[in-house]
Amino acid sequence: MIKNLPLLLAVFLVGLGLRSITATASLSPMLYWPVVIISTVLLIWSMVALILNIGIQKHEKIRAKMDQ
Repeated sequence: MIKNLPLLLAVFLVGLGLRSITATASLSPMLYWPVVIISTVLLIWSMVALILNIGIQKHEKIRAKMDQ
């Protein structure tokens, strides 16, 4: 699961960048709302995936200790 970590962090940073752009720039409503929705989806998706990644890593460590 470590192979996914750079991708998840990149998705998180893209979502964070989009969110900061919408917070600082004055965009037209036609551009503002799609960017807000996309950034929210990217942030939520990356955070859920990171939480699942950490949970799976802990589960694998526990399983490895029990198999010894």
